Amino acid sequence: MNTTQEIWENRHAHMEKASELGAKAVNKSKQAYGSLKMQAENVVNKGHEWWRDNGEDVKEYVRETSKKTTDTLNDGYHATKDKIQLALEYSKKQAENIVNRSREW
Repeated sequence: MNTTQEIWENRHAHMEKASELGAKAVNKSKQAYGSLKMQAENVVNKGHEWWRDNGEDVKEYVRETSKKTTDTLNDGYHATKDKIQLALEYSKKQAENIVNRSREW
């Protein structure tokens, strides 16, 4: 059997070992956090650099694409409007022709 002194010494040794392992875990966690923080800052910085280098090109592309889309929509609207107008005029002439023929009878 273990004496109280031996039990206390074993317990103390286990606590010291647990404390050392805990300290190592904390240090590794701090290192991992520092590494992840540096990686995140690097990604953010690269994003800022990319936007600084390419931002105006992107803005210009968006402006051009937006203008082309608007122009295409406007062209489509006017073409459709013109076709509807022609169809209405044709229908009106057909209706007038039918009315005139019915009067002739």
